[in-house]
Amino acid sequence: MGHTSSQDDFNDYCAKGDIDNAKLILNKCDHKNKTITFDIAFQRACWYGHNKTIRWLIKIGDERKTPIDIHIHDDFLFAIVCRNNQVETAELLYQISKRKIPINNKRFLQVAMDNKSYDVVNWLGEQKMRDKVIENLLQLERSLDRVAQVEQEILQLEDNEEDNEEDNEEDNEEDNEEDNEEDNEEDNEHFEDKN
Repeated sequence: MGHTSSQDDFNDYCAKGDIDNAKLILNKCDHKNKTITFDIAFQRACWYGHNKTIRWLIKIGDERKTPIDIHIHDDFLFAIVCRNNQVETAELLYQISKRKIPINNKRFLQVAMDNKSYDVVNWLGEQKMRDKVIENLLQLERSLDRVAQVEQEILQLEDNEEDNEEDNEEDNEEDNEEDNEEDNEEDNEHFEDKN
């Protein structure tokens, strides 16, 4: 029987969802300064729908500063889980991608339909509707923010107009007082002249 490499064993354990043995291989390689890569193990975990293993591989990839590219080959892994009718894994990959997998791409729906993966077909439809609702809510929120901004601007303009009116009234009152004083002085002068 042939000898397998630590990398092959690691990949196989991840394909089976056997995190405990995968960790043993990883620790053994760490002690021997051997490098283990996570991409093939991740692909196999996705292929077989081992979500716990997928999460673990993402975590250790990030911890070791070797993040896993879940979008490899134009989201090939997402297409595979759609084909395999693995809704939970599709949801997980979509979450991990921070909703950047283009689930509206007809390719994923077609792959799921061609393979009679109806659970994934339904999930894709629900996500498409959910994303549309979220998009509409965000658009509404932006519109409401703009309305609030315009209302603030209107209130500011009204405040400025009131301030200007008050200033004008004060100026008019001062002008009237000055005019009255001048008129009184003139009247007094005129009265004194008569006397």
